[in-house]
Parts: sequence; structure tokens; C-alpha cells
Amino acid sequence: MKKVQNNINGGRIILVNPGIYFYSPLKNTGMFPANAIQILGTILHQNQFDVHIVDGRYLNVDDAIQHILNLISDDLVFIGFSVMTIQVKWAYLVSSGIKKARPDVKIVWAGCILLYSLNRLCWITQLMFV
Repeated sequence: MKKVQNNINGGRIILVNPGIYFYSPLKNTGMFPANAIQILGTILHQNQFDVHIVDGRYLNVDDAIQHILNLISDDLVFIGFSVMTIQVKWAYLVSSGIKKARPDVKIVWAGCILLYSLNRLCWITQLMFV
């Protein structure tokens, strides 16, 4: 079955693989973001979204905030973080920095940590989940 391509631009989506706050950013390339982000990014791209993947393992918190803010465009749909427990602090600090600079931007967190303790995570981060 051939997939029908439409020419509708769904807008920009930024997907973030968080770093780990207490580790220094990696200096060498060669690692790839988690499979979930790559798969989701591929599906969204195939459906005409302008997808940008940010790998936080190569960026400190301040650099990540600036990099993501530079990727924000008028047609931004949301910024999505795929968060595991060890990445919560980094993701929280980056999400907070983005929200401080751009309170209008929608930030979505997903990952196994959310399935485990969503109420606790919402209380800790005090972020708006969509």
C-alpha cells in the first residue's frame, strides 16, 4: 500500500532527549537519542511536521535552553521531552528556562517516569502538562 503524501505543513515540533544534570555534556559524537524520540520524530516527519531533535547529552542546561529557544518558530506546535528518572532535574531546569523566556510555548513531558508517578512529578516540577 502506497502512503498518500499531503502537502500540509503540520508545524514545527521540537523533541528533546534530556541530559543528566550531574554529568558533564559529552564531547564526542556517535551516540544517538533514545529510540522512542527517533521513532516519534520519523512518524511526525512523515506526516509533514518540521521535526527538530535536540540531544541534551551534548549540551549543558544553559546551552540547551538557548539552543531550543533559537529553534522556536511561529508555527511551533509543542516542545516534547522524553524523560527518564535520572533526567528529571535537567529536563525540569531546561523546561523552566524555556517557560520563563516564552510562557506561551507548550511543553509536553512523556516517558516511563510519568507512568510511574505523574502526581508526584507534577508537584515537583509545577509545569503545565498538555
